[in-house]
Amino acid sequence: MRLIIVSDPPTATSAYAGQVALLLPRLRRVGVEVALLPVGGSAGAPSKLLDGTPTYPCVADARGSDVVGAHARHFGADVVMTIGDPHVCPPEVYGTLPWLAWAPTDFIPPTRAT
Repeated sequence: MRLIIVSDPPTATSAYAGQVALLLPRLRRVGVEVALLPVGGSAGAPSKLLDGTPTYPCVADARGSDVVGAHARHFGADVVMTIGDPHVCPPEVYGTLPWLAWAPTDFIPPTRAT
């Protein structure tokens, strides 16, 4: 299985980044090939994390919504997984993808779409 994760990079200081850092090695151990589309300032060319995880850059949209489909196709992803608030994922984009939304509750009450 091939999976692309859209979230904060594991080097960031957010709770989402911590979850990505915990998931990456576990997914690889069970044979999942993983790439990352790190949100918030990942412009530039594709690269790799220190552990070898391929990363894809954001382009016009800081959350990668304008390029997530193209990156998923390029990587050959079976699933696009977001780790974060699903209300920031445009339905016209994510509704066309095999999308798994990991949406931990980090606020009570949950944040609302704006």
